[in-house]
Amino acid sequence: MSETDETGVGVSEQEPNRLGSNGRNAGGPRSAADVTPIALGALQPEDAKLVTLARSARLRAYVPRGGTASAQGAAVRDTDGRTYAAATVENADARLTVSALAAAVVAAASSGARRFEAAAIVSQGAPVPDLPDAGDPPAAPAAPAVPSVPSVPAAEDLLVLGEFGAGVPVFLAGPDGVVRGRVRT
Repeated sequence: MSETDETGVGVSEQEPNRLGSNGRNAGGPRSAADVTPIALGALQPEDAKLVTLARSARLRAYVPRGGTASAQGAAVRDTDGRTYAAATVENADARLTVSALAAAVVAAASSGARRFEAAAIVSQGAPVPDLPDAGDPPAAPAAPAVPSVPSVPAAEDLLVLGEFGAGVPVFLAGPDGVVRGRVRT
C-alpha cells in the first residue's frame, strides 16, 4: 500500500533512518538500492524550485580536470524557506574537492540555517529506465530509455546534511532537470 510522506510524494514503504544517534551513517555507503523512485510530475512546487536552482548551479561547477569530480549542482531549503545553491569545486588534490551538496549546506549553515526541509542534487549518472508519469497506470515494461539520471550521493555528502537532522529528503535529478529518485539523510 502506498503512503504519502511529508513532501507529498507517494512512497511504497518507509525508508530506514540510516544515521545513528551520533549522526554517523549506520548503514555504510549508499547504493542505487537506497534510492526511492519518484514518478514524473509527483514533485511539490517548492521541491521543483530546488531542482531548478540546483540545475542552474550545476552550470557554474568548476571541474577542469573531470577526473576526480563530476559537475554537480545542489540546493537546500532551510525550515524558514530560505534556499541556498552551490556547485562542485574540483581541486588538483582530490581530497580538497568540494561537492555541490556540501558547499550548499556550508553556505546555508554559515548564514545561520540549522535545520533543513529538503535538498536537491543535479548530476550526470548511470542510465536507468524511464519511470511512469504520476497517475499513469502501471504499464508493461518497455524497452528501457536511457535518460541521464543522477548518481547516488556519497555517504559523506549526506552526512554533512545529516549533521543538521535525520530524514531530510534529497531529490536526485539528471542534467535535464527530471527528478528520478530520492534518498534521505
